[in-house]
Amino acid sequence: MRIHSNKNRQHESFDSSTVIKMLRDGQLMPNDLGAQDGRESLQKLGGIFPRSNRAARILLTNQPGRQINRRFTPASQKPGNSQEMMFRLLGYGSLILLSVIGLVGCSTSSDKSSKDIAATNKTASPVPTDFTVMKNKAEELAKLSSPLKLNPTAKVKGKVAWVEKNSSDATMQFFDVYYKKISSLDVDRYGLTERMVAYKPEEIDTLIQTICTKGKIITRYEEGVIGYANNCKISLIDYKGNVIFAQKTFINSTLDKSIPSFYARGKQYIAPPPTTEINDYIKSFIPKKFEVSAESLPKIEDPVEFAKAANKFAQLLFPVKLDNNSKIKGKVVIVMDDLIVSGKSTILSASLTGIETNGKISSPQPNSITLTKEGLGIADNQIALKSSEIETLIQVSCKRGTLITKVKGVSVFSDDCIVNVIDYKTLATVAQKTFESKKYKAERYSNPNLYEDKTDEADFPRDEIHEYIKSFPRG
Repeated sequence: MRIHSNKNRQHESFDSSTVIKMLRDGQLMPNDLGAQDGRESLQKLGGIFPRSNRAARILLTNQPGRQINRRFTPASQKPGNSQEMMFRLLGYGSLILLSVIGLVGCSTSSDKSSKDIAATNKTASPVPTDFTVMKNKAEELAKLSSPLKLNPTAKVKGKVAWVEKNSSDATMQFFDVYYKKISSLDVDRYGLTERMVAYKPEEIDTLIQTICTKGKIITRYEEGVIGYANNCKISLIDYKGNVIFAQKTFINSTLDKSIPSFYARGKQYIAPPPTTEINDYIKSFIPKKFEVSAESLPKIEDPVEFAKAANKFAQLLFPVKLDNNSKIKGKVVIVMDDLIVSGKSTILSASLTGIETNGKISSPQPNSITLTKEGLGIADNQIALKSSEIETLIQVSCKRGTLITKVKGVSVFSDDCIVNVIDYKTLATVAQKTFESKKYKAERYSNPNLYEDKTDEADFPRDEIHEYIKSFPRG
């Protein structure tokens, strides 16, 4: 995305929370323009990110006029890597690269929680430091051939294992290369937690099986190297029930025009796996929220790591026990999450209000277009910076609602948000209210060509949510 910004910045890397705060504090403005990489049409950032709550990672560079290219995906890249939509951002004397990440990509199917996972968490044992037993089981799991019994409503449940096999040996995903620890990056990418990963074969409830094989001949390179397609069959297996409840084959027939010379030794080159399609498919079977237990709550005492844990708090689903006398007590965490439609997938993006990515309390944000701690009536000394401090959790969850109108061919949908006030000590939602915003500015659509998918959402109901939270007595 090309962003025309009026700020010069030094080269630095930021995560999604920082991007949101740049919009909040005015470093990036809603009126700054952006367009998807390779496209010419421009749109205001305020229209693209109406809640300034979009999963993003930004690289800033102070080298004017330099083209920033899409990162090359090597042939050895495995299907555990995240989907990235690459953007280019241009400022006065600066280039900015924005990557919108599929953090927890899911399909638009049911939002029901997984009670099986919650039950598993209740009896969770300490995380081991050696997973060689899973490594030794990989080949056997890759060869498992269960009966096919497709169930379109089935979801990943309980403890999860993922085996991947290509032309070489079978490997287990979710672990580092030495099988000494859980790969938190891979686990988080799919909306899971470390406690949901099977540590040993007898714990497996759901097995994800990715089997990639050489496909048909696509082309012939110099020195007699033959280029083949890559055929990947994905099976999701109820391991204890020994049935495949979902299965699909993905084929990548797109080959690089030129390949490294070392492929001449083996006389063949196989296309990389269709990573994006595989990831989206698997994510569609992972629930967006999980019922909580005391064992499943995030336990993060480092403020810097705590500031990165927005998605973990957004995914928690608490039983509803409404209390007319509910209060906002003690230290508070405010998490905003937004379901963003991206092609055929829905991305869960979350951020913590009032906390900087360095783990410190944020300064006042007078130019914010989304929630602020000041607007919610939360003082600095009420913001929790580690798990042990939390007494109240405020979840603000938003998603695209119903179609309300069409303006110059652009379909405008309502913005539906639900606010949960949660007593974190008793693990219960004690207050809850839904807000549906249908407010929009018709002048936003003066140039409908800016909306490439011809859809948009109404304004975020920020003021209404601010007033609702401020109405609660403090405990």
